[in-house]
Amino acid sequence: MDAGDLTQKLLAAQDEIINTLKRERDQAQAAYESEKRARLSEQQVKTALQAKIKKLPLEVTYDGQECYWLGPRRDGKADGMGTVVTRDCEKKLYVGDMREGVPHGQGTHTEDVSEAHFWYEGGWKEGKMHGKAEVELQEFGDAFDAPPLCEVIFSGEFEGGTATEGTLFPGPRTNPNAKWEAGGKLNGSAEDRLRNYFERHSSADLPDWLPLFPADDE
Repeated sequence: MDAGDLTQKLLAAQDEIINTLKRERDQAQAAYESEKRARLSEQQVKTALQAKIKKLPLEVTYDGQECYWLGPRRDGKADGMGTVVTRDCEKKLYVGDMREGVPHGQGTHTEDVSEAHFWYEGGWKEGKMHGKAEVELQEFGDAFDAPPLCEVIFSGEFEGGTATEGTLFPGPRTNPNAKWEAGGKLNGSAEDRLRNYFERHSSADLPDWLPLFPADDE
């Protein structure tokens, strides 16, 4: 074999090695790109699922009931401005601020007790009624001794979940208004106005957080 033939064989062998390396490189690159696309696709699926989960109502327990929270959340808890609704979504139980899963800030709580519907609208602190607030009452049904009420029945201060002082029936129907403080006596001038209400209601007809006025009721 002369020198020219040997050179040709060496060049051919070198080209084969180079071509083999290129194929292996291309295969490795293709495998890398495929794996990268797979990882990206998986991440996109996770992101899409997380976005959908965030749009679903958050299951919460509010006032002893299993409910839904419609609003922002943090670490799996209601956090921010939103609404608590019953599981059938037929009734709003709370509208307002939440922090770490409990009312905190300003909000409106609704509650049915006996034959009346109550609204509490005011301040909250760590899940308890706290600060300035108003309580509105709407009675259900008809009463023979007096027409059903539908008005603000208390405006005042709450602390740690219960009323502490304020004005009973602050609207124009009572003049003068009945000032009240926990443990204190009511102004006698409001006695007739209050009698019609309290003769129809007992402590069983009021929410736990709203005392039976007057405090020294005999």
